[in-house]
Amino acid sequence: RRTRPRYWGATWRAHSGSRAMRTMPDGDDALWAAIEAAGPLARAVAERDRWDDPDDSSERSQAQSARRRTFIAAYAYAVPTRETIEAITRFFAGYRVLEVCAGSGLWAGLLTAEGADIVATDGAEPIAAPHFPIVVLEATDAVNANPECKAMLICWPSHKQDAAYRALRSFGGDHFVFVGDPRFTADDGFHALLATEWDLRHQLPLPSWPGLADAVHLYVRRTP
Repeated sequence: RRTRPRYWGATWRAHSGSRAMRTMPDGDDALWAAIEAAGPLARAVAERDRWDDPDDSSERSQAQSARRRTFIAAYAYAVPTRETIEAITRFFAGYRVLEVCAGSGLWAGLLTAEGADIVATDGAEPIAAPHFPIVVLEATDAVNANPECKAMLICWPSHKQDAAYRALRSFGGDHFVFVGDPRFTADDGFHALLATEWDLRHQLPLPSWPGLADAVHLYVRRTP
Protein backbone atom coordinates (compact mmCIF):
# COMPACT_ATOMS: atom_id res chain seq x y z
CA ARG A 1 0.00 0.00 0.00
CA ARG A 2 1.26 3.46 -0.86
CA THR A 3 2.04 6.06 1.74
CA ARG A 4 -0.85 8.47 2.24
CA PRO A 5 -0.65 11.67 0.20
CA ARG A 6 0.83 14.59 2.10
CA TYR A 7 -2.46 16.54 2.09
CA TRP A 8 -4.15 13.90 4.27
CA GLY A 9 -4.11 15.03 7.88
CA ALA A 10 -3.19 18.59 6.92
CA THR A 11 -5.07 21.69 5.88
CA TRP A 12 -5.29 22.17 2.10
CA ARG A 13 -6.88 24.96 0.06
CA ALA A 14 -9.45 23.70 -2.44
CA HIS A 15 -9.00 24.18 -6.18
CA SER A 16 -11.21 27.26 -6.25
CA GLY A 17 -9.13 28.82 -3.48
CA SER A 18 -12.17 29.51 -1.32
CA ARG A 19 -12.50 26.54 1.00
CA ALA A 20 -9.99 24.80 3.25
CA MET A 21 -9.35 21.07 3.17
CA ARG A 22 -10.98 19.07 5.96
CA THR A 23 -8.54 17.90 8.64
CA MET A 24 -8.68 14.12 8.68
CA PRO A 25 -8.46 11.98 11.83
CA ASP A 26 -4.96 10.78 12.63
CA GLY A 27 -4.39 7.65 10.56
CA ASP A 28 -6.55 5.69 8.16
CA ASP A 29 -7.86 3.47 10.98
CA ALA A 30 -9.30 6.47 12.81
CA LEU A 31 -11.12 7.64 9.69
CA TRP A 32 -12.53 4.17 9.05
CA ALA A 33 -13.65 3.91 12.68
CA ALA A 34 -15.46 7.25 12.33
CA ILE A 35 -17.16 6.14 9.10
CA GLU A 36 -18.26 2.82 10.55
CA ALA A 37 -19.57 4.46 13.73
CA ALA A 38 -21.62 6.97 11.75
CA GLY A 39 -23.14 4.48 9.29
CA PRO A 40 -26.53 2.71 9.27
CA LEU A 41 -27.77 1.15 12.50
CA ALA A 42 -27.75 -2.64 12.56
CA ARG A 43 -31.14 -4.11 11.72
CA ALA A 44 -32.94 -5.77 14.62
CA VAL A 45 -34.61 -8.45 12.51
CA ALA A 46 -33.75 -10.29 9.33
CA GLU A 47 -36.64 -8.92 7.27
CA ARG A 48 -35.60 -5.59 5.80
CA ASP A 49 -36.94 -2.47 7.52
CA ARG A 50 -39.40 -4.28 9.82
CA TRP A 51 -39.27 -4.36 13.61
CA ASP A 52 -41.15 -6.29 16.31
CA ASP A 53 -42.39 -3.17 18.11
CA PRO A 54 -44.14 -0.48 16.00
CA ASP A 55 -43.02 2.24 18.40
CA ASP A 56 -39.46 0.95 18.21
CA SER A 57 -39.80 0.91 14.41
CA SER A 58 -40.79 4.57 14.35
CA GLU A 59 -37.97 5.58 16.66
CA ARG A 60 -35.42 3.60 14.69
CA SER A 61 -36.71 5.02 11.40
CA GLN A 62 -36.32 8.55 12.71
CA ALA A 63 -32.87 7.72 14.08
CA GLN A 64 -31.79 6.22 10.77
CA SER A 65 -33.04 9.25 8.84
CA ALA A 66 -31.16 11.59 11.15
CA ARG A 67 -28.01 9.48 10.90
CA ARG A 68 -28.22 9.45 7.10
CA ARG A 69 -28.52 13.23 6.91
CA THR A 70 -25.54 13.62 9.22
CA PHE A 71 -23.51 11.04 7.29
CA ILE A 72 -24.21 12.72 3.96
CA ALA A 73 -23.19 16.11 5.34
CA ALA A 74 -19.96 14.79 6.86
CA TYR A 75 -18.95 12.04 4.43
CA ALA A 76 -20.93 10.95 1.35
CA TYR A 77 -24.23 9.54 0.10
CA ALA A 78 -22.84 5.98 -0.06
CA VAL A 79 -21.17 4.24 2.87
CA PRO A 80 -17.78 2.80 1.85
CA THR A 81 -16.17 -0.31 3.29
CA ARG A 82 -12.53 -1.32 3.38
CA GLU A 83 -13.28 -4.31 1.17
CA THR A 84 -14.97 -2.30 -1.56
CA ILE A 85 -12.26 0.36 -1.55
CA GLU A 86 -9.63 -2.36 -1.96
CA ALA A 87 -11.66 -4.01 -4.76
CA ILE A 88 -12.08 -0.73 -6.66
CA THR A 89 -8.36 0.04 -6.28
CA ARG A 90 -7.47 -3.35 -7.79
CA PHE A 91 -9.96 -2.78 -10.61
CA PHE A 92 -8.38 0.60 -11.38
CA ALA A 93 -4.77 -0.64 -11.15
CA GLY A 94 -2.61 1.01 -13.82
CA TYR A 95 -5.24 3.62 -14.70
CA ARG A 96 -5.54 7.32 -14.00
CA VAL A 97 -9.10 7.77 -12.73
CA LEU A 98 -11.56 10.61 -13.15
CA GLU A 99 -14.26 10.97 -10.51
CA VAL A 100 -17.34 12.94 -11.54
CA CYS A 101 -19.95 14.07 -9.00
CA ALA A 102 -17.32 13.63 -6.28
CA GLY A 103 -19.10 15.69 -3.61
CA SER A 104 -16.71 16.24 -0.71
CA GLY A 105 -14.21 13.72 -2.10
CA LEU A 106 -14.46 11.02 0.59
CA TRP A 107 -14.31 8.12 -1.87
CA ALA A 108 -11.46 9.74 -3.82
CA GLY A 109 -9.51 10.24 -0.60
CA LEU A 110 -9.98 6.66 0.55
CA LEU A 111 -9.04 5.27 -2.86
CA THR A 112 -5.96 7.48 -3.08
CA ALA A 113 -4.85 6.31 0.35
CA GLU A 114 -5.15 2.74 -0.96
CA GLY A 115 -3.00 3.54 -4.01
CA ALA A 116 -5.38 4.76 -6.73
CA ASP A 117 -4.49 7.74 -8.95
CA ILE A 118 -7.57 10.01 -9.00
CA VAL A 119 -8.68 13.42 -10.24
CA ALA A 120 -11.87 14.35 -8.32
CA THR A 121 -14.36 16.77 -9.86
CA ASP A 122 -17.81 18.09 -9.11
CA GLY A 123 -20.12 20.61 -10.75
CA ALA A 124 -20.34 22.62 -7.54
CA GLU A 125 -17.92 23.57 -4.82
CA PRO A 126 -18.29 21.36 -1.70
CA ILE A 127 -20.61 22.83 0.92
CA ALA A 128 -18.30 21.75 3.75
CA ALA A 129 -14.52 21.42 3.84
CA PRO A 130 -13.64 18.58 1.43
CA HIS A 131 -11.92 15.30 2.25
CA PHE A 132 -9.91 15.51 -0.97
CA PRO A 133 -9.04 18.26 -3.48
CA ILE A 134 -12.06 18.92 -5.70
CA VAL A 135 -11.76 20.51 -9.14
CA VAL A 136 -15.00 22.37 -9.88
CA LEU A 137 -16.04 21.30 -13.38
CA GLU A 138 -19.36 20.36 -14.95
CA ALA A 139 -19.54 16.66 -15.88
CA THR A 140 -18.84 16.89 -19.62
CA ASP A 141 -16.16 19.54 -19.11
CA ALA A 142 -14.49 17.29 -16.52
CA VAL A 143 -14.28 14.42 -19.00
CA ASN A 144 -13.01 16.63 -21.81
CA ALA A 145 -10.40 18.26 -19.56
CA ASN A 146 -8.93 14.91 -18.48
CA PRO A 147 -8.47 12.77 -21.61
CA GLU A 148 -5.63 10.86 -19.93
CA CYS A 149 -8.14 9.33 -17.50
CA LYS A 150 -9.18 6.01 -19.00
CA ALA A 151 -11.15 4.94 -15.94
CA MET A 152 -14.03 6.79 -14.30
CA LEU A 153 -15.92 6.71 -11.00
CA ILE A 154 -19.36 8.13 -10.25
CA CYS A 155 -20.83 7.85 -6.75
CA TRP A 156 -24.55 8.48 -6.19
CA PRO A 157 -25.28 10.85 -9.11
CA SER A 158 -28.39 12.93 -8.50
CA HIS A 159 -31.67 11.18 -9.28
CA LYS A 160 -33.36 12.14 -12.57
CA GLN A 161 -30.48 14.46 -13.45
CA ASP A 162 -28.40 13.91 -16.60
CA ALA A 163 -24.87 14.73 -15.35
CA ALA A 164 -23.89 11.06 -15.08
CA TYR A 165 -25.30 10.31 -18.54
CA ARG A 166 -23.43 13.21 -20.14
CA ALA A 167 -20.19 12.19 -18.43
CA LEU A 168 -20.49 8.54 -19.46
CA ARG A 169 -21.50 9.44 -23.03
CA SER A 170 -18.40 11.67 -23.36
CA PHE A 171 -16.02 9.23 -21.68
CA GLY A 172 -13.60 7.34 -23.93
CA GLY A 173 -12.06 4.93 -21.43
CA ASP A 174 -12.86 1.29 -20.77
CA HIS A 175 -13.16 0.93 -16.97
CA PHE A 176 -16.07 2.43 -15.07
CA VAL A 177 -17.35 2.19 -11.49
CA PHE A 178 -20.83 3.25 -10.48
CA VAL A 179 -21.68 3.44 -6.77
CA GLY A 180 -25.28 3.64 -5.60
CA ASP A 181 -28.77 2.21 -5.90
CA PRO A 182 -29.82 2.23 -9.58
CA ARG A 183 -33.45 2.91 -8.61
CA PHE A 184 -32.66 6.28 -7.06
CA THR A 185 -29.65 7.60 -8.97
CA ALA A 186 -29.02 9.34 -12.30
CA ASP A 187 -31.55 9.23 -15.16
CA ASP A 188 -32.90 6.62 -17.55
CA GLY A 189 -30.38 7.59 -20.21
CA PHE A 190 -27.47 6.76 -17.92
CA HIS A 191 -28.81 3.32 -17.01
CA ALA A 192 -29.73 2.57 -20.63
CA LEU A 193 -26.18 3.47 -21.71
CA LEU A 194 -24.74 1.12 -19.10
CA ALA A 195 -27.05 -1.67 -20.25
CA THR A 196 -26.20 -1.32 -23.94
CA GLU A 197 -22.50 -0.40 -23.98
CA TRP A 198 -20.98 -1.78 -20.78
CA ASP A 199 -20.57 -5.22 -19.19
CA LEU A 200 -21.00 -5.61 -15.43
CA ARG A 201 -18.06 -7.62 -14.11
CA HIS A 202 -18.68 -7.45 -10.37
CA GLN A 203 -21.27 -6.09 -7.96
CA LEU A 204 -20.31 -5.57 -4.32
CA PRO A 205 -22.94 -4.74 -1.67
CA LEU A 206 -22.51 -1.76 0.63
CA PRO A 207 -24.01 -0.91 4.03
CA SER A 208 -27.33 0.67 3.10
CA TRP A 209 -29.83 2.95 4.73
CA PRO A 210 -33.43 1.68 5.10
CA GLY A 211 -35.17 1.34 1.75
CA LEU A 212 -31.92 1.46 -0.24
CA ALA A 213 -29.75 -1.25 -1.77
CA ASP A 214 -26.44 0.47 -2.45
CA ALA A 215 -23.67 -1.41 -4.21
CA VAL A 216 -20.42 -0.91 -6.08
CA HIS A 217 -20.79 -1.87 -9.75
CA LEU A 218 -17.60 -2.56 -11.72
CA TYR A 219 -17.98 -2.24 -15.50
CA VAL A 220 -15.78 -2.69 -18.55
CA ARG A 221 -16.71 -1.28 -21.94
CA ARG A 222 -18.36 -3.82 -24.23
CA THR A 223 -16.33 -4.69 -27.30
CA PRO A 224 -18.04 -5.19 -30.68
